[in-house]
Amino acid sequence: MWLRSALQFNKIRFAAGARVLPVRRLCNAVAESTPKATGVVAETQAKYAVGSKHHGYTVAKVEQVPELSLAAVLLTHDATGAQHLHVSREDSNNAFGVLLRTVPVNSRGVAHILEHTTLCGSEKYPCRNTLFSMLPRSLATFINAFTGSDMTLYPFATLNAKDFNNLMSVYLDCVFFPRLEESDFRQEGWRLEQESLENAASDLQFKGVVYNEMKGAYHEQSRMFHDQLQRSILPSNTYAHDSGGDPMDIPDLSWKELTDFHKRHYHPSNAKFFTYGDQPLENHLERISSHVLKRFKRIEPRTEVPSEADWTEPKHRMVVCAPDATAVVGDKKIVTTAVAYKVNSGCDDALENLTASIACHLLTSGPNSPFYKALIESGMGAAYSPGTGLDLSPRNGVFSVGLRNVAEEDVAKVEETILSVMEKVAEEGFPTEQINAVLHQLEIDQKHEQSNYGVNLLLELTTSVWNHDGDVVVALRQGQLVDKFKAALEADPELLQKKIRQYFLDNTHRLTLTMVPKDEFMEKRRLAEEARLKKASESMSEAARKHLLQQGLVMEKAQSAPPDVSSLPSIQLEDIDRKVKEEELSTESLGGVSVQYCLKPTNGLTYYRHLSSITAVPSDSMPYLPLFCHLITRVACNNLTYQQRAQEIKEHLGSLSASCYVDPHYIDDKSLEQGILFRGFCLDRKIPHLFSILSDMFADPHFDDVAHMKDLIKMRASSLKDSLTPNGHAYAMTCAASSLSPYGQLSELFGGISQMALMRKIADTEDLSELQNHLRQLASSVLDISETRLAVNVEAGKRDDLENSLGSFLSGIPRDRTDLDGTVQFGDFEGQGKKQLFTSKALDVSYASHAVRGVPYSHEDHSRLTVLSHMLSDKFLHREIREKGGAYGGGASMRSDHFTFYSYRDPSPVKSLESFRKAAEWAAEGSFTDTDISEAKLAQFAKLDKPVLPASRGDRQFLRGVSDKVRQMNRDRVFAVSRDDLKDVAKRYVLNSDVVHGVAVIGPESQQLLDDGFEVKQI
Repeated sequence: MWLRSALQFNKIRFAAGARVLPVRRLCNAVAESTPKATGVVAETQAKYAVGSKHHGYTVAKVEQVPELSLAAVLLTHDATGAQHLHVSREDSNNAFGVLLRTVPVNSRGVAHILEHTTLCGSEKYPCRNTLFSMLPRSLATFINAFTGSDMTLYPFATLNAKDFNNLMSVYLDCVFFPRLEESDFRQEGWRLEQESLENAASDLQFKGVVYNEMKGAYHEQSRMFHDQLQRSILPSNTYAHDSGGDPMDIPDLSWKELTDFHKRHYHPSNAKFFTYGDQPLENHLERISSHVLKRFKRIEPRTEVPSEADWTEPKHRMVVCAPDATAVVGDKKIVTTAVAYKVNSGCDDALENLTASIACHLLTSGPNSPFYKALIESGMGAAYSPGTGLDLSPRNGVFSVGLRNVAEEDVAKVEETILSVMEKVAEEGFPTEQINAVLHQLEIDQKHEQSNYGVNLLLELTTSVWNHDGDVVVALRQGQLVDKFKAALEADPELLQKKIRQYFLDNTHRLTLTMVPKDEFMEKRRLAEEARLKKASESMSEAARKHLLQQGLVMEKAQSAPPDVSSLPSIQLEDIDRKVKEEELSTESLGGVSVQYCLKPTNGLTYYRHLSSITAVPSDSMPYLPLFCHLITRVACNNLTYQQRAQEIKEHLGSLSASCYVDPHYIDDKSLEQGILFRGFCLDRKIPHLFSILSDMFADPHFDDVAHMKDLIKMRASSLKDSLTPNGHAYAMTCAASSLSPYGQLSELFGGISQMALMRKIADTEDLSELQNHLRQLASSVLDISETRLAVNVEAGKRDDLENSLGSFLSGIPRDRTDLDGTVQFGDFEGQGKKQLFTSKALDVSYASHAVRGVPYSHEDHSRLTVLSHMLSDKFLHREIREKGGAYGGGASMRSDHFTFYSYRDPSPVKSLESFRKAAEWAAEGSFTDTDISEAKLAQFAKLDKPVLPASRGDRQFLRGVSDKVRQMNRDRVFAVSRDDLKDVAKRYVLNSDVVHGVAVIGPESQQLLDDGFEVKQI
């Protein structure tokens, strides 16, 4: 997976679409006593002393971090110089990672293609596509690989000790001893190949997984802008190049260049190893040392990235990009512009980076921030420019702020506004309550546990500190840094004002970047590709053509053969626990409302869910529900302005959100669960504030401030527009299923292309009176507790406090409806088979999907269809769609009660649709092995057994009514799925011509699809 920067793998929850220092780990701002370490944390501290030797390593640092309940040990391998960070914590979801600093010197995509190719077989595991072959043989809670602009990372996490050792062995061998065969380079990177492998004289074309992935990436305006900004403001080093690969340059990459890059960069002297969890460090060190390090000697990899030299004067640059796939013809507000600064020398000063992070957050985050007021509320643009905020992932930190959807004539005004805001803030500073709110967010984020803690910790440390040799242990002690920041601010109340002047006003390393969409951008690239292919064709002899054809045939034969997985380790079904992990829940009535309680440790936080029925919503108002959910937590209410309300939420809550909830009933295939789901959480001491804020929202939301609503609507429309290209497969799946069931209809209405089109229409509407009527109607329909159910996750000692505040909240909410139910009966539904093509001239690759109606969760065929989806994905579709077809990905999924196929960034959607049919035929004929069945079951158990976070405990019971007993029944059925079961459901559901099928393709126009009867719609 290619990632330009940390922005793409961990957007900080409260940032303005931006990165700040790893604030999810920042210590709370309240002084606490240091608890004594216990368990594995204490054992780690006791065993590893600074200077002690272990398996060829020397311990460099040992640090207890009580606020995070962990101990950190940093070691250096004596012979190679490799570093190893071990984070010991009472967490069975153990994580591992190998970090390599990779610094390409061109845009041929060598680091990205190497990341793919290393995972195509190794010395010990000579299995084609090792990583994908391991997916169904593992219980990993996280498994992937990433390429950033200056690093490559190979992380995984798993709850199973045997699985951990299996995956570590495979990752170590693939990273350091890969086969790197030329055929794998041609498959994953790029190759020339005849369009028809039956005719040596047929036209040539470029193929390759990464090649097609990056063709799709060059249509993403947000990705393009962030990429160009980093390349322009840090032009002297590796950041001047596209590490993912520019499709115009990728065909210049040779296999030798790839192997040479591996020799230099994939060496322990350039590596950093990471382990996390409750397994003993000693075992990890022994395995890494014996498997890898003993075979290497120290080298000087010369991968350091020097600091970018300061500019003596600001610069301006204009770039062009592909048009927006959803743009309205004639719209003049299509430009994106931003001002960016190089703000520091890198990761050397953790306190300085924290201070910069807080300052930049205050500048941009929320409606009370200076730039929100000056830019978003100016009407000059629709939303912040991509990447707005502070990026600490490169060697030098970069802050940027700007606007998208700006008219060209307003570009200069945007720049002037940004500079004037900086002057004003340097003069006036930030209100104390806003600074305190940021510190509150740091406290709550430290306590709020998110999925895959170990992997997320690794991502944060590598992108902001470790990759450029910063002090990774100091970075873990963020509590001390927060205390130092508070002390510095108390000593000098003008600290942040001075920093604004230092970082920005006195900084001449400033760039103003403007990006303009041009129709000719993609046309120019298309013509260049055609010219290159024509030149290659004209210069190719007949013998060379025959050789190329023979290469293609050999590759096709290899791709058609199932990989030999005999060398790969695997978890067995016998390793899987037969019993579900039961949840301790209780349901009681409070004030006449059903409340589900989960009284387990939550690290001092209270989590609240509130599901309100939408049965009373008029049909003509239903399309506006997603917008209502977006606005209801952001508009003024009761006696509070929207600015005061935003400040209240930031001061007292971790978050407050509303979303549309739709799901088929788990038993009745003629019923549907639907509602609005409100979620909020806070520190236990803030429980009264949580329900006070909810009371204001339910009692009297205001939809009168048209200017503010227009700002919010434009930002939401912009966000939905941006989601199309990176999530095209999800949109295609939703469209394909939209005509099959009421669930499919509502899913598309609330989150499909029609919702995107509605938001664009509203954003372009001047008179919002009709919308306001709908919003008021929705408020009166859903802000009622007549048909409501609640769930709270809170520690047992705080239950009384919660019930006091919750009872007061409930007593003040209307109870006007008496006969409504969140479960809707819709009787017999006549699905309609539709074939739809959603097209735009700005799209160069496609996303295809084919869907059929399935069965409810409790039906015996549900588990069979789910196992079938895993088997088709791993054993057939990966080979046909990715390896042969050159798409970035493809598979099958049992989504609620729909069985759905999909492809992603697909150059050949017609072939993929045919592959979907062939996959079902393959299963119906029983052309699979018993091992294939077992691995498909393992893939489902890996999904079922992922850790449940404190915030999500009880969600299955609360939202869907799925009890532990029903879950156990489903689990037993997964174990029991047989060969005949899979053949049967493939025939009765997927291949059955008597049931309704839905097909959707998003992409460029296709005559083949038109000839096949597809209905064409412009996006």
